[in-house]
Amino acid sequence: MHMETLLEIVERAPLEDCRSVEILAANLYKKIAPYIEKGISTAEEELDFCSMIDVMLDEGGLTNQNARAEILNQIYDAAGFPHIYKG
Repeated sequence: MHMETLLEIVERAPLEDCRSVEILAANLYKKIAPYIEKGISTAEEELDFCSMIDVMLDEGGLTNQNARAEILNQIYDAAGFPHIYKG
């Protein structure tokens, strides 16, 4: 996943007025990079990744729960990770 792809995804997110899309995307990319390098191969890694992104989206000012789930799925799919967790 490239930073540009992540930025395109985050730009569609409904953020609080005082929040920066660019800063949120950069912070997300820093956290995502290690996962991109090693990949995700277990349900635990998938849940850890998704939990981390969910928290970052919340802290980044995402204002809508439905949008949070959609943005999280878009990020996960754009990274090319397999869907392992069957919960």
